[in-house]
Amino acid sequence: MHLAESSLVRCGSLLGTTTCPESLSQRDNVFDLVAQLINIAKLVWAFDMTPGQDPVTGATLSVADTDDSIETAWTDGILTPPKPFPCDFDVRSAAHLGTINRECKLATENVFVHDQEWKCMFTEIEGVP
Repeated sequence: MHLAESSLVRCGSLLGTTTCPESLSQRDNVFDLVAQLINIAKLVWAFDMTPGQDPVTGATLSVADTDDSIETAWTDGILTPPKPFPCDFDVRSAAHLGTINRECKLATENVFVHDQEWKCMFTEIEGVP
């Protein structure tokens, strides 16, 4: 992608005014954020997400049973991802299933051709409850 010269942040230095290297990384961060939001939207479009089963009792959990507390549901440290939690992903409909399988097949054939690790991750999803 090419940016117009006017869209880059200019910085002063001992050698005169130059393009600030931070402006490029900030632009990349914005594009990464947008890509993540698009991926989240696709997941919400394709799947009904519900609490899964309790790993100890096997009982189906309700939304009220899930732990979303800042104090207990997240790991400690510099990076704080959520702790593992049971969650079920159910395809919303047969039409959604067809779209998912078609797009995965196209990605496998055209995008992940040279990457065997990713290529084998895409298998056809079967059945809609």
